[in-house]
Amino acid sequence: MNFQSNLGEFLENEIIYSTPVVKIGKHEWRMIVYPTIYYGNCTMYQFRGIIELSDGIIFRDKWENETNWPKYDSDNGATAGLPKTLSRLYYRYEKEIEKALGEKE
Repeated sequence: MNFQSNLGEFLENEIIYSTPVVKIGKHEWRMIVYPTIYYGNCTMYQFRGIIELSDGIIFRDKWENETNWPKYDSDNGATAGLPKTLSRLYYRYEKEIEKALGEKE
């Protein structure tokens, strides 16, 4: 298995758990649980832009890590500069996330 690199990158097939995707504004969000070498399983929010055309066609960008969010601020202890409504995503799937955090690869 290719664990997370020093750059915080990992392969999509290394994701242990992903919440269902939710739409917030013009972006889709999810929380993932992924393995790391030094810290065990960790969580991260990911987002991707979406464009919905009038004929129903939807274009989606690739998933990006929360640290790429334009307002990301690791010093903001409450939300880290991410949308406040993301806390609902965590609490809605808290049991599944906690279970995935406990799994060992």
